[in-house]
Amino acid sequence: MTTSDIGGEYSGKSLGLPPSGRGSLAPLGKRVVALFIDWIIALVITNGLIAPLAGGLSLDAQSIVPLAVFVVMTIILVATTGRTLGHAAMGLMVIPRVRQRLSWLQATIRTVLIALVIPPVVWDKDGRGLHDIAAGTIIVRSR
Repeated sequence: MTTSDIGGEYSGKSLGLPPSGRGSLAPLGKRVVALFIDWIIALVITNGLIAPLAGGLSLDAQSIVPLAVFVVMTIILVATTGRTLGHAAMGLMVIPRVRQRLSWLQATIRTVLIALVIPPVVWDKDGRGLHDIAAGTIIVRSR
């Protein structure tokens, strides 16, 4: 996160977040690495647990099952703990924009939009992806 020379503006300022440290807006690089970690975990679950139990997966299932595992895993973890395993590894957390607690609906909206790919790659001036804007969430540093 960088502070511009003009007026001390930084990503997350209009959201009431600090410029750096715990509670500041999570940097894009850490968010991408966290997503990669979560995707690898979904692939490991699919290929190491689901495929052997199912006696193998068809070509069609090989493309959709990891995504389904990712979606279910992400909704459950974000709704219950505020973070996925990738987020935890990278020191990130998903928080609600307004409410005290993250709701299952917010976690679901956010995750489904991530699965659609386009919303996470389009973001506002504060660095929040469309998936976070639609869900009313922010991803911040937890340490």
